[in-house]
Amino acid sequence: MKNFRKILVSAITAAMLLCLAAPAFATQVAVVGDGDGSITVTNATEGKTYRLYKLFDATYSGDAVAYYYTKTAQDDPLYALLTAEGSPFVLTQIGDTDKYSVTSEATAAEISDWIKSNLEENDGELSDGSVLKSIKEITAAETEIKFDQLAYGYYFITSTLGTTITIDSNTPDETVIDKNQGPSWDVDEQGSGKVITSDSNKTYTPPTQENSVNVGDTVSFQIGVNTTNYNGDKEILEYYVNDELGKGFSYDKESIVVKIGDTVLTQAQGDPAVGTEYKIEWDDEANSFRITIPWYDADTETFASENANNTITVTYNATLEANDDTVYAGAGNKNKATYDFKDSSDTEPEEPGTPYHTVEEKETVTYTFALGFVKIDGKTKEPLTGAEFKLQNPDGAYIVATGENGDYTYSGTTDDEAAATVFVTDANGQLLVKGVAEGKYTVIETKAPDGYNQLASPMEITATISGSSTYTTTYTTYYDEDGNQVETQQENGTTLTRTYDVNVTELVIENNAGTLLPETGGVGTTLFYIIGSIIVVTAIVALVVERRMKKDNENG
Repeated sequence: MKNFRKILVSAITAAMLLCLAAPAFATQVAVVGDGDGSITVTNATEGKTYRLYKLFDATYSGDAVAYYYTKTAQDDPLYALLTAEGSPFVLTQIGDTDKYSVTSEATAAEISDWIKSNLEENDGELSDGSVLKSIKEITAAETEIKFDQLAYGYYFITSTLGTTITIDSNTPDETVIDKNQGPSWDVDEQGSGKVITSDSNKTYTPPTQENSVNVGDTVSFQIGVNTTNYNGDKEILEYYVNDELGKGFSYDKESIVVKIGDTVLTQAQGDPAVGTEYKIEWDDEANSFRITIPWYDADTETFASENANNTITVTYNATLEANDDTVYAGAGNKNKATYDFKDSSDTEPEEPGTPYHTVEEKETVTYTFALGFVKIDGKTKEPLTGAEFKLQNPDGAYIVATGENGDYTYSGTTDDEAAATVFVTDANGQLLVKGVAEGKYTVIETKAPDGYNQLASPMEITATISGSSTYTTTYTTYYDEDGNQVETQQENGTTLTRTYDVNVTELVIENNAGTLLPETGGVGTTLFYIIGSIIVVTAIVALVVERRMKKDNENG
């Protein structure tokens, strides 16, 4: 009999449809008619498969109903399961026949639990049909399905959702409510209930959980919750959507849209109405909001959604600011969301704000970057102040920024080179540009420090999203006495250390001193001119002597 224990692979729960007036049973359950009965399942989940199983036959006379089981073989596996230790049923053989009367003192819940723990679904049938085979199967195309042309008997229903279908009424035409659903995140292709759908630079198809932007850019977020009308067998009364942005962001409060399916809800001024309104509470200090969506109207006994399964969608925009809380590179600017719900069994928590139900938190990350530069002497490796640069973004536009003295923050772009910001290195030869999106940037030197040659061609620096941060605030570089970069500090070498206020990706730019022209008190290039002059005079003298010798020979 152990071979028939725990036959169910997924946790499928069955609802027992039993005889209303069967005196041998401790619970009142339903019986369907003699070939004309039906079982209607409401609140069904579209696309899910429902299967009907019959455990026992039934006979009746007036209000009296008797259940019996017919043994199909000596080694009948279902009979073995029904009579095994722990079974809620008592089977008593009727004379010398293969028929057994069936009684039970168990409750419907106990019977349901027993079925859950002892029967499993395998490729659409219980134990491949070797223990018990479904007699009807329906894949729901709508939120209501119906099994008809049923004889009197003892039935149960499973669904591919895998939890309990409970009983609503007890008549020959039985109605049961599929209460096996529970709320869940609306999981998109990226595996999250909170996603980024677009920003000022790009629309994401499919949505993403991470992006990079310039400070000042707008990011569009979407939160999705798959709703059900029941949590198990309890009506869901309210849904809650909670959102918290990193403090580098600011909400566009006017951009929030809340929908149930395709129905757009309006923000309530007082208590929100079921199915048409929502309430929102802002916490500016925490940079968060909480949306309440009423779900069940007890007066009319109706839900906000007629569909057993629907989706709450919340969309809004936010701007990444350049403030003290903005995270540059590193872990990025994290944005979190959760949902919660209250069902008819929940009581108010002792601590305000404590969720009724704990669900997995969902998160998105928005990156912005800081570019660091240091200008040094190509030979001595000493920092150089006063170098001037312009920057182009990955699209070739010139960057405009606010700031001075080597510390700048992105504020936009321009196609006019003359309008571009001129970035100047500070007294430490450093330059910081904060708040740029991922990509490759072009660095154009427009003026070298006094006494140094200007770069002949632009350089490039790349900001890239990294799974583990490779960005830092302090850089140290070692050079040997010949100016070659080495791994460790050298006795006669140079150590160059740079510190920035934020995480940066850095570019070291070297300048070489220009050629020294002649000046009073200095050799300069004078020696070269003297040597050159001597060579020229010597050549002229040699030429004159040669011509005279040739002339003397001709006259001689």
